Amino acid sequence: MDSTAVRSPVPQVDVVIPARNEEYALASTIDQVRDALSGGACKLRFIVVDDGSTDATWSTITDIQRRTGTNITAVRLSRRFGKDAAIMAGLAQSRGDVAVTIDADGQHPPAVIATMLELWKSGADVVNGMKAVRAEDSLRQRATAVIFNWLFRSLTRLDFAGASDFKLLDRSVVRALLDCGDYHVFYRALVLWVGFRQVAMPFDVSPATRESRWTARALLLLSINAIVMFSDLPIYFLLAAGLATLVLCAVLMIILLARYFTGPVPIGYPTLLVLQLATLSLTVTAVGAIGLYVRAALAQSRARPRHIVRALVSTEDLH
Repeated sequence: MDSTAVRSPVPQVDVVIPARNEEYALASTIDQVRDALSGGACKLRFIVVDDGSTDATWSTITDIQRRTGTNITAVRLSRRFGKDAAIMAGLAQSRGDVAVTIDADGQHPPAVIATMLELWKSGADVVNGMKAVRAEDSLRQRATAVIFNWLFRSLTRLDFAGASDFKLLDRSVVRALLDCGDYHVFYRALVLWVGFRQVAMPFDVSPATRESRWTARALLLLSINAIVMFSDLPIYFLLAAGLATLVLCAVLMIILLARYFTGPVPIGYPTLLVLQLATLSLTVTAVGAIGLYVRAALAQSRARPRHIVRALVSTEDLH
């Protein structure tokens, strides 16, 4: 479907829900989405992706299919591939005019999906759900978010302060995302990168049904991987730092040689030691940074799939 074409007044909406260990929240989320879109403004289908859950998430999905008759395509991955890969697995099953990605834990309010649809009908190709700042967020959480967003925006020129995985995508955008061959996927940034006509829609984050699984270590790794995937500036920064260190060392060598031929050489072992340590630190840092890019290139060159589907069951298969 061309994004410039006239849009259907009653579109097919595929709601993609990545789920890992969400047996207690999933049914409620599906019910809320179904109630929010029950007015006949769209044809609704759910695509629920079980990302290697170790609880009863898979049986919960199939139970909802059998018990309620809700139009659900259940996708079970062979192991845990990560939330972003699970979202892409769900988008790969989408055939509708519109795809909506929403979390299973209840933090994204289904009631605003109708507003997203109106923005889509008005011409938006992407509606980005933007999280409002919550009073219950700790100072550490806010500071971490501000620092990461500033750093990511500075390095990639992509600004997603407040961005979330709660998005509405036109069919043309879904195709563009699936055409991207990234092995490591950062969904929020990739949606910004593909372009199209994007609008932001703020929403209030609902209380989660459980505590966040994001640890400081996980957020740090996410930040590093995101920067490696979307920016080459760290490599150029290290190159510039290496050249600056080289110039500094050359200047110091010229000064020492001049002193050697014109008089006694001053005792400056502390200065030399500091320069040597600085050079060694820069070298190790550069090797580590380059190693991250080499690792990413190696993962991409293996051409492994982002995810492997273990089972796929649609509601039609159960009848």
